This record gives sequence, structure tokens and C-alpha cells, in this order.
Amino acid sequence: MGEVESLLVTLAAIYAAECLVWVPLGALTFSTLTGARWRLRQPGALAGNARGGFVLAHPLPPLGRVLLARQFPLSLSPEGVCAWQAAGLNGWRRPPQSAAWMHYDDITQIASQGRKLLLNGQVFLRTGSEGYARFAASALRRIRQTPPAQRAEVIRDFFAGQLDLERVAARLQELQRRSGVLRWLANAVFVSVFAVFPAVVWQFGLRRFLLWMAAAVLVQTTAAAILYYRAHKALMPEAAEERFSWLLTMLLAAPTAMRAHDLLARRALETFHPLAVGKVLLNEEAFRRLAREVLRDQRYPIEPACPSTAPEARAIAQWSGAAWQEALDGFLLRCQMPPAELLAPPAPQEPCHRAFCPRCRAQFVVEAGVCAECGGRPLERFFRTATRDMGGRGGD
Repeated sequence: MGEVESLLVTLAAIYAAECLVWVPLGALTFSTLTGARWRLRQPGALAGNARGGFVLAHPLPPLGRVLLARQFPLSLSPEGVCAWQAAGLNGWRRPPQSAAWMHYDDITQIASQGRKLLLNGQVFLRTGSEGYARFAASALRRIRQTPPAQRAEVIRDFFAGQLDLERVAARLQELQRRSGVLRWLANAVFVSVFAVFPAVVWQFGLRRFLLWMAAAVLVQTTAAAILYYRAHKALMPEAAEERFSWLLTMLLAAPTAMRAHDLLARRALETFHPLAVGKVLLNEEAFRRLAREVLRDQRYPIEPACPSTAPEARAIAQWSGAAWQEALDGFLLRCQMPPAELLAPPAPQEPCHRAFCPRCRAQFVVEAGVCAECGGRPLERFFRTATRDMGGRGGD
């Protein structure tokens, strides 16, 4: 293998690594090739660990994008905060969580340091990005400074804000406006490195055009890095550390510049709930499937709903779960998807089936028991659920 071939193989390997997107548990990704059709993607179970997994971004032109959205990883109540979220979004996998908790009256300092959320100078939560750590810190400051009698309303408004379709659509429109030229430049760098450069070398040799080709790629990568920096600053002004780090990487590595538009998109909508992002991006059928899974996971989480033995932590998690359930129910009603319809019990697959798991929908021949796959979730009998639905109460 010659020098040119070795260089191209090395660049291709680096570029392939840049196409791997790390997705923490508790988050979902939405990917597209052209922007016309979006697809929901879960973090891979095989290519990952207990904290998350990888998804592969579209590696070939026109170089698609990957958006990441995640549920808020803390439980909030008018009394305090708990580093626990019962709803997992990722099937049977939940991220490692400490379930540490604090009363607001005991919190003297709230700060973020990189990806860490700090309470009283100690690490309370590790988030997925610098921007998300700032987002969580800002929310906690606002809640702590609110009079206790008004905190419940502020928390409910905060949850509802993560489901605000108008804000999601506006954010997506701004992202598209600021990343259009950047995406064009990223494709230009890809074509120059993996198509034009090999063709010129094969036709005319390496020595004659090496400096010219290197200069052309350098100009393209520099332009992409500058545009990325400006767009990132406009979309995420407080994430200076992340912005500067990627700027330097793009100036030094052309494969990173090829994913500049994708790097910008990954964090642009991460502070919104995946259900709201899905409503804007997915088709009706895909959104209905997502809504059903999110609602089921929120109402019937994997047991234990909170592993802490402290009554205060359990109370915070329970209040927060109920508030999220209220926010999701209202959101789905506005989307003309009644929660009772999404949570309707399945029909028995066999005459011998007497009960089912309300979370995973597995069916059982016994009338009472628990679903081991869902952590010991109590089963529901078919006739009891049907009677309850006829009474008009639905759900829990």
C-alpha cells in the first residue's frame, strides 16, 4: 500500500469514528439523510455499555443529520430534587442513577462545571453535554428562588416547556437556517478528500498537485470551522468550552469538519422532550408508536419506581412522576391522541390468558402475579381492566 492509499485509509477510519454518535440512556435520536423524512433511533445495546450506546450517522453525501432529545434526568417536587428518573425511554434499560436527594432549603450553591451539575460544590449529576448541565442548573436556580407556595406551578410550567411544539419548531427552523451553508461546506470537504484528491493523484501524480489540494482542503475546513463556531454561538451561547474544543478539532482534522453540520444539530434540541421533537419530525404512525411507548413507560415504569429507602426521595420521585404524567396527558390530548386510547388493554391472544403486564403487554395464564421482565410490575386482569374502562376511568 502506497503513501496516498495509507493516508486515505487513515482519513476514512477517522471519519468513520466521527460518524458514530454516542447516545446516553434516557435519550432518543432522530436521523435523516435529506431532511424530508426522519427516523427514530434507539442507542445500540451491542455497541455500548450501561450508560448508553452508539448510532451511526449517514456517512455518505448528502451527509444527513442526527438530532438528540432527552427527558429531564432529575425528579423535581416543591420540596426538593432527586437524581432519579423512573421513566427510561429505552425499553428495559435505564441509565445508572444515584437517587441522591436534597431539600431546596439545604442547597446553598447551584453551578455547572463542564457536563457536571454541582450542588453545594459536589457533583450531583453528570449530564450529556455542557449545555445540558447549564440547562439543569438554571432550572434548579429558578425553582429554589421561587416561594414554596408557587414552586409546584413553576415545575409544571418547566415540564410543559419541554413539550412546547412551537418552541421546538422555531428551534428546528433556526437550526436549518444556520446550518444550510455549513452542510454544503461539509459535503465539499468530503468530496474533495475522498473523490477529487484521489482522482487528481491517480491522473497526474502526487507531487504536482499536493500543495494545491492541501491548500484547498485547508480553506474548506477553516470556513466550515468558522461557520460552525458562529452558528453554535448563536444557538448555544453559553456552551463556550464545547464550541472552542470542536473549533480546534475541525481546524486540525478534515474528517471532523465533514460532520460539522451534524455536530451542530446533535445538541440543538436536546433540552426538549423526545415526544415533542417526535411530533414535529415523525410521520403520524411513527409518532403514535413513540407516544404509546413514552406514555406506557411513564405510567408503568420498571420497578423499583425509586430505589432509595429515604421517604423524602420517594416522595420527590412520586410527585415528579405524577406531574410528568399530567404534562404528557395534556400534550397528547392537544395532539388529538387520548391517553386512554393509547393505553387501551390488548385483547387476549389465547382463551387461557387471564392477565397481562400493563407495561410490556406480555400475557399470562395466571390471574394475579408480577412481570419479572419489568422488575416485578403487578399484572392486570383482562376483565378488571375492561370493567374499569367501561366505568370511564381508563389508566391508573
